[in-house]
Amino acid sequence: MNTETTTHTPGPWHGRNNPDFRSREVFDPNGWRVADCRTTKNYEEEEANARLIAAAPELLEALDLTLHSLENWMAIADEEDRRDYDDEAVAKARAAIAKAGGK
Repeated sequence: MNTETTTHTPGPWHGRNNPDFRSREVFDPNGWRVADCRTTKNYEEEEANARLIAAAPELLEALDLTLHSLENWMAIADEEDRRDYDDEAVAKARAAIAKAGGK
């Protein structure tokens, strides 16, 4: 992962219930709250939001590694192998990584 541009709270993150507020929160490894997933809708939605947010650092790292591997493969692949290359998927991956980095 491109750590020199990573400014978010390091993971892994985990979700847990906050019974005082009947909400789901996400915390970093040191116990600092990263997100409060309280909504006006329902607990199942809060739970789903907390799981997605808690997975964000690992998802970003996996996407970054996958994109890096694909770009390395593209640099050495022959024309026939590159024909199934998906420019849109790569563009979306780059955009998501940039968005996560605040760009």
